[in-house]
Amino acid sequence: MTPDLFAILTSALASFLVASGVVATAPSHGRFTMDKPGAVQGFHTRPTPRIGGIGIYLGLWLALPLVGDAEVRTMLVTILLASMPAFAVGMLEDVTKRVGIAPRLFATFVSGAMACQLSGVAVSRLDIPIVDAALAITPLAVLFTAFAIAGVANAFNIIDGLNGLASGTATIALLALAFIAAQVGDSSLMITALILAAAIAGFGVVNFPWGKLFLGDGGAYFAGCALAWLAVLLPMRNPTVSPWASLLVCGYPVVEALYSIARRSLGHRSPGRPDR
Repeated sequence: MTPDLFAILTSALASFLVASGVVATAPSHGRFTMDKPGAVQGFHTRPTPRIGGIGIYLGLWLALPLVGDAEVRTMLVTILLASMPAFAVGMLEDVTKRVGIAPRLFATFVSGAMACQLSGVAVSRLDIPIVDAALAITPLAVLFTAFAIAGVANAFNIIDGLNGLASGTATIALLALAFIAAQVGDSSLMITALILAAAIAGFGVVNFPWGKLFLGDGGAYFAGCALAWLAVLLPMRNPTVSPWASLLVCGYPVVEALYSIARRSLGHRSPGRPDR
């Protein structure tokens, strides 16, 4: 077994074990972490922990030392460090249920900007001449990239309403990025996407179909940030890949978020307020 395959399997197993541990220890932390029935957007009928993102995040850290490819390690470390603001603020909301939408939006934006700062990479082309000319200006490229990552991260939080929906969508999207990366010979990005997909799938076994553990805001923001960052890297590292392919991979949560915002606005409700 190659080191990278071992890292993929470890990522899935570690995520599953941590998620299972969260469920098993729920009586000791439930008064802080439970999502109780009765919320307008809720479909569950019993209190359920909503800190499943811990399993994914810790699973990746545990798998990191086993990665053999230095470039894969660099990408994973960038994702894990840059996503800290979004993950931390999301977890704070999961525990307190008192963090407003504005601080969460800002935290995801900061995570996007941190990814650019740590890697030195930002979206520099959309294959639209006028836009590409603007993106040649580094500060504008960083702002656009941070905005795009924040948008995808918040879109995943919006679709996180049914068991397996957000985690399943993220897993499928990451596998799609891995497939495209394989087609253009970018093995490092392919392996990174597979490790991330494995970690999310490990949580998914606990979440779907019985809903023993919820992804929570922290998990949704982390999954969205991780996917969005790889979607940025893929066309920037591989000129033969269109940036629009990455947008298409992220298409479902983005379209769903835009639709939800429009629907709520037309109904004279706050776009950030959940509903059925």
